[in-house]
Amino acid sequence: MVEAHPRTHSNLRFVSLELVNNNAQFCTRTNRDMNKICLFFHHVTSAVEASEQTSMSSPPSKRPHRAVELSPNVIFSTSTSAPMMDESQTLLALPDDALLAVLAFLQPRQLLRCRPVCRRLRDLCLHPQLWRTVKVLKDDKGLQCAALRLAPCLRLLQVASPSSANLEAAVYSTTCVVSEFHVTLEEESGQAFAVAALQLFSALGGLRKLAVAFKYRIASIETTPLLRVAYSLKHINQLTIGFASHLLSPEPLPWPEQRSSLTALQYITGSVTADPFLGLLLRTHATTLEEVAFDGALEELPVALLVNMPRLRSLDCRSQDGVSQLQALPSLESISLYVHDDGAWSPGVLDYLRQAPKLRSVTFEGPQAHIDIVAPLRALAESPCANTLQSLSLHCKLDMFELVASTPPQFPSLQTLELHIKDAGPFDTFLRAVSSSTAPCLTELRLAPGGCPHAFLHGPALLDLLARNPRLHFRILSAALRSCACQWCAWGCHVELRGTALRRAFAGHARTTDCPKDCFRWRPWLLE
Repeated sequence: MVEAHPRTHSNLRFVSLELVNNNAQFCTRTNRDMNKICLFFHHVTSAVEASEQTSMSSPPSKRPHRAVELSPNVIFSTSTSAPMMDESQTLLALPDDALLAVLAFLQPRQLLRCRPVCRRLRDLCLHPQLWRTVKVLKDDKGLQCAALRLAPCLRLLQVASPSSANLEAAVYSTTCVVSEFHVTLEEESGQAFAVAALQLFSALGGLRKLAVAFKYRIASIETTPLLRVAYSLKHINQLTIGFASHLLSPEPLPWPEQRSSLTALQYITGSVTADPFLGLLLRTHATTLEEVAFDGALEELPVALLVNMPRLRSLDCRSQDGVSQLQALPSLESISLYVHDDGAWSPGVLDYLRQAPKLRSVTFEGPQAHIDIVAPLRALAESPCANTLQSLSLHCKLDMFELVASTPPQFPSLQTLELHIKDAGPFDTFLRAVSSSTAPCLTELRLAPGGCPHAFLHGPALLDLLARNPRLHFRILSAALRSCACQWCAWGCHVELRGTALRRAFAGHARTTDCPKDCFRWRPWLLE
């Protein structure tokens, strides 16, 4: 059998449901049907490769000028590569909506390789439905140029500047609508291209998210054209700005005021105090900002600006100074607080946690070897929001795990619990304590088990947890081990867990409408 791309192989079982829902006349319900689809795309790409090789080896006058044609009535046997006629309809006989559902399982490069096969695939493989979720990263140079020249739209495009001449030419001539644009400036000479690209994607429409990262120390904000252009964009709703060092502009910026549009802002800076550009962004978008995250060296929280944001509902900060004044924010529901190496929480933070009435999500972060979680957890348990808290993420030392294990009953509405524990060992005792009585609303548990995640998934503690909690989803926070001698890895089962499949939401039930999109029924005894 021809091996499919992992994405195709792991998701192909759902094609049947998709096609039936679309009232298609063809669906894949058996392994034989799945094999036919895999073999079909193998033949498609093989035909293209053969055509390309013939084209390159033939004299110019004898090179073929027509695309490779494939009859819609040709189907391929799973035991031979020769085509055979079949009365049943094949992929190319499907209506467009059904064929698009199948093509959606291909990677972008595979879609582009299918285009020379026939006129129908030439057009369908560039359908916006197939490209609006595609992410093209900055390391994939070849795909960057091809997508910008051919694709109608992209969900994400990452570039580094300065860039190659080919990429710059592709950007200047593109009509591709990009929803999210990330640009990393490696040096000052890349400013011109970055500015031109940003203006072009903005003019094409559809650009809603922007991330700009400076890898060099900029001279000043006022003389950095990319920042001025980023500030002037009218339809951006999410902005991320990152600086490699502190900024040198001490004075307010004399830029014309813009219309408030941002709903989310992430600001990464090497400055310990709020710089003029950050202040300008917070003032300009005060009426629309809902999520604000500060990262880097910022030690002085711009509380005076934050308290004037009536819609602010999520705040992520590394500074504890001024947190007690956040009581004035009427909509704040989510907060992430960071403790530094000394492990101490300020009295203002603890006082805020005791009085917070509307918090639904709380994260305590810091160096896991130093963080003391006792004081903030107790303060949170005493607050008015204890009965309505829905999400809790904790970073703590191993010797505090007993306290953490007793946390769920204190928050009866808790739906998501995430644990980051230094030098974590077995979680068996904690997992046995999680039940419908101790955590009646818990639907997602995230943690990093000690040792091999694959072995942990096969362990009786997790299987018992999922059996006793039929609504629960379990996520593993740790990565797969590069080399492991456990019996499960040695046996070779579930090879897909060595990749991104390990991040799925494992459950003891079949996926329902209330489940996460990546819900996966974990039945380790079935080697699918």
